[in-house]
Amino acid sequence: MRSFLNYDISNSILRDALKNRIAETCGKLRSLLQEKDHLSATSILRDYVYRSIIWSDDQINLDLFSRNNMYDLDLQQILYLLDSREIGVLCGGASLLLKKVYQLFGYTSETYNYGFSSTDGSYSPTHVTTLVEIEHGGEKQIVLQDPTFNMTLFNAANSNYDFICMLEAVSKGAAESIQVKKGAQRPVPIFLKDDAMAKDVLRYYIDSGVLRPGDIERAETSITNTSIIGGRGDLDYQRSYLSRREADIKKVLKKNTGKPEENCTLYDLLLYPLGDFLENFPFSRKKEIVRYTKAR
Repeated sequence: MRSFLNYDISNSILRDALKNRIAETCGKLRSLLQEKDHLSATSILRDYVYRSIIWSDDQINLDLFSRNNMYDLDLQQILYLLDSREIGVLCGGASLLLKKVYQLFGYTSETYNYGFSSTDGSYSPTHVTTLVEIEHGGEKQIVLQDPTFNMTLFNAANSNYDFICMLEAVSKGAAESIQVKKGAQRPVPIFLKDDAMAKDVLRYYIDSGVLRPGDIERAETSITNTSIIGGRGDLDYQRSYLSRREADIKKVLKKNTGKPEENCTLYDLLLYPLGDFLENFPFSRKKEIVRYTKAR
């Protein structure tokens, strides 16, 4: 199947063509880059990725085109396969895609995997998002841009978007100052291979209000003609995600931090990076990450 994906994104001509294609779909992106309004530019690129993703718990045919790992694919391959509905993503794939888009436009970026991963089969509140370094307010800031929910975070106390300043606020018990700034929301396409697993997953989405029974449809992928099933659902961060998960997340936080449940906030999870994040940290402010998080 990989013969379908014979691209070399390192080729400068292909890179420039892809940049132009993305810019053409992103309205004011070119003017924002010229004006060095990098906060707005990176938000528009986040919106582009949000509009490009297909949400999929089984990632559809990802195993056919890679070793079941999107890191094996370059940016143009991922976009092509998403457009063909051959692959889908969860938060990790969406964040990796945004990281690759940011890098295409010359930004330093990395994904940020955080939360608590259980080994006993209990609920694991983890999430992956994207960090990008920009010039903003006369200084370099690391900004959290989340393509899964099409949103960023900012500190309402000082209108600061710097991620490390937000980590400091959470570590000092001032998480109430952090607020969400969302981009335009849309019904997100949610599709899986039409098999036994899909029935259970779609039932969960219907029961939790993400999908409506009348919206379920069957379709085929464009390359392999794989049968898929799903619909367009509500994955809004506050209206959908928090209503389904907030209570469970607070219980896990209480168990792992010892804080009373009523004092736990979802932003506490940001203090618990997972994996080898610090080893691959591309920004210069690693010491501050270590200072404010429970890196382990």
